[in-house]
Amino acid sequence: RAFMDAISATSPLGLEYIWIDCLCIIQDDSDDWLRESSKISKVYGGSVVTISASGATDGSVGCFL
Repeated sequence: RAFMDAISATSPLGLEYIWIDCLCIIQDDSDDWLRESSKISKVYGGSVVTISASGATDGSVGCFL
């Protein structure tokens, strides 16, 4: 649900790409986190929109509670 909410929110803006960090960083893998987290400023630094599903317990809940 969270992925669909993010796509639904960004599609009308005409954005070509979307970064979903739980798909790009292996969850519960500290080595992958250390490697990939060094790139986060490049990813988010150039973002047009940033959506955080911080109130959701998992991806099935959605971004917009």
